[in-house]
Order: sequence, then C-alpha cells, then structure tokens
Amino acid sequence: MCDKCGKRYSIFDRRLKCECGGLLHFEIGLKDIKPINLFSKNRGVWKYRSLIPLPDNASLVTMGEGSTPLVKLNRLKEELKTGDLYLKLEGSNPTGSFKDRGMTVAISAAKLMGAKRVVSASTGNTAASMCAYARRGGMEPVVLIPKGKVAGGKISQ
Repeated sequence: MCDKCGKRYSIFDRRLKCECGGLLHFEIGLKDIKPINLFSKNRGVWKYRSLIPLPDNASLVTMGEGSTPLVKLNRLKEELKTGDLYLKLEGSNPTGSFKDRGMTVAISAAKLMGAKRVVSASTGNTAASMCAYARRGGMEPVVLIPKGKVAGGKISQ
C-alpha cells in the first residue's frame, strides 16, 4: 500500500514505488489470515504457511529450516534466579543461521515470480543462505561484497 496516496497493489506486482511516487509498504489485514493447522505435516516456518502471503499452489523452496532444538539452561536459570530459560539452536538450520527462516520465504516468492537470478549485498550469513536457497530453487545467486572487507571463511562459505 502506498504511504502517500493509499493505493493498494498485489504483493506480486513488481513495483518499487507507487505511480504517484510514494513508497510502498506491506500490509496483511486480519481478514487475510487463515487459521493455523496445528496438525500440518509442514515443519518450521512452513508450519505457519497460512500466515505467509504466498498462494496455496506456490512451489516451496525449503531445506528443512526451522524446527531447531530448544535447550534448557538450568545452570543459568539458577545463577539468575529466574524461571525456566531456553536457548534456540539456530545453528541447526541448513546454512547454520537463523537467516534461513526468512530466505525460504523470499526465494519461494522469487521462484513464484519467475526469477532466474537473485542478488544479495552481504558479507555474511545472508549471502550464504541466499546462495544455498537460490541454488535449491534453480536460480543463479549473485553476491555483491565490498573489496577487502570480508573474512576468507565467509567467502568460502
């Protein structure tokens, strides 16, 4: 929806700005949200598919992201004298980063729109995740990085 004139566009309308020059922002109304199927066979992010604005027939690009384990932190709980504490092990995602949760949605949307190539300007986990998901979705990943500003380990990833 345009922040200047209020005009609405489809999420799949390829626009960077409104016809009036205003900026576009994403909005989901409560009427657009479907109930969550708690018995769905989908895991991780896609367990909440009804909240993700992709058509039901969209081909998902997924590598089993999400559903990462929770570890109870008993000693830290005692030290802080608080209730139960848990740590989410996001390193268990396919590329070792929480970025995979968003990237599965972004690349699935790109595939739905017919993208052949996707681009990321990143020096780290976003680029690694984008490359993995782009390849999984049959797209060419392109990463833009600043010269001499990235650790060798990140480039090899």
